[in-house]
Amino acid sequence: MRFGTMMSGLALIGLTACTTSGGGTASGPTAGGTETAGPGKIRYVATTCPFAADVSLKITQASSYREGIAAEYDWIRRNLPGWSRDSQALMGGPDGRSYDVLTLVKGSQKKTVCFDITDVWKLMPG
Repeated sequence: MRFGTMMSGLALIGLTACTTSGGGTASGPTAGGTETAGPGKIRYVATTCPFAADVSLKITQASSYREGIAAEYDWIRRNLPGWSRDSQALMGGPDGRSYDVLTLVKGSQKKTVCFDITDVWKLMPG
């Protein structure tokens, strides 16, 4: 993978270090292996994440890198209204996949969402 190019892309969306807490399996609106629709042809599929997370989703069918990354924020906006990003990090899993792990806050509550973005990274220009 083009790590230098990926890191440049990450700088464009302003990532910061991430701390996580929680389960490690999918829960919430897309739990149980279900698939939900996103913008355009985007699909969110419940999955497992090798990092502690309250919700774990795989983003599929993105037509571009930017569309895939925007889909993360679309899912959060639609499924976790009122929550805002506290931190975010690109993590390489022991399985060779790429994950975007976001810690969200709402008042004193914290929630971690893990997106498997392996397919999205394949679309990154470079």
